[in-house]
Amino acid sequence: MNIIIPVSYNDADLLPKLAQVFLHLGQCKGHKLIVAPTENAEQEAHEFKDQVSALFDQAVVRPVKLNIKGWPIAPNRHFRAVCGMVKTDYPDQPFWFFEPDCTPIRKGWLQKAVDTYQNGRKPFCGAIVPTRVTYENGRHGTEGEHMVGTGIYPPDMYDRSAFMQTLDLKHGFSPLPLEPFDVRIRMEVVPHAYNLPELQHNWRTINYRVENGHVVCDDHPDNPGHLSFAKPVADTTYIVHGCRDSSLADLVLKDTFEGPIVAEKKAAPVVHQPAIQTSGFIDFKIKGYIEKNPGKTVKTLASDLELEEDVVRQHIKQGEYAKIGPGGRVNFVQEGEG
Repeated sequence: MNIIIPVSYNDADLLPKLAQVFLHLGQCKGHKLIVAPTENAEQEAHEFKDQVSALFDQAVVRPVKLNIKGWPIAPNRHFRAVCGMVKTDYPDQPFWFFEPDCTPIRKGWLQKAVDTYQNGRKPFCGAIVPTRVTYENGRHGTEGEHMVGTGIYPPDMYDRSAFMQTLDLKHGFSPLPLEPFDVRIRMEVVPHAYNLPELQHNWRTINYRVENGHVVCDDHPDNPGHLSFAKPVADTTYIVHGCRDSSLADLVLKDTFEGPIVAEKKAAPVVHQPAIQTSGFIDFKIKGYIEKNPGKTVKTLASDLELEEDVVRQHIKQGEYAKIGPGGRVNFVQEGEG
């Protein structure tokens, strides 16, 4: 497994404590470390690599140039750059896009996750979570699922994804905002992904501590008020994604997770409920399909998306983002067309 850590100026400050955690938890033999910093994080990346290189079979720094800052465009370009690097230089192994706010908490974390990936026998593996959305009327909801970006990907990801070249583009004919790459590619990934129970997604959390036999945390104060990711760390967790301070690493360095924090419980099976086909989600699916398959007929589009033809025609008519041409073929409405 190639462990690729993308580092930018926003999260380079997390590397010193992550290095301490890696060293504390021990060997990662059988695996390669690749640190991929942006233009302004190379020094921190080299320092991190030098600290932990003895843990891996090989450790290198491979800088990438983004020429841009800001979320989500910079992370999207970073992901694409890493996928391109893998295609060119590391095409024989899957890779873990291991973001710096991932914190391993138990010894054997890497091999445990790799074993789960290999046993799952699917090209993708990671934390599969509901996709949260905010509608134009301000209402919040969920539409389907996506695999959190810090997951395991096949080495042919650069060529495999139809969205790879447009991850940092917002089409003029689309009312959709620029999306984070993991949401953008979700329809390509989730059907072929295996959930990784060892990875717990606690996005933008802080202040990890032990309370009443549990390790708990708080949401970052800058998080939107309607979003909460602060969950107690589960007994089955080996890696936590999302800690934005050093509090979780400090607990690891105290061996907090080496003994049972709470009584062992049998893990409940993960059950993924089918996504509700909301109106907005149907439009999202249709737009994504047309973008990948321009000129397909309504009948083919409906069949591939498992929708009724009348439903497809109604959404295209009401959405005014596409047109049905001769022979029932569907294409986006270009700028200036009425």
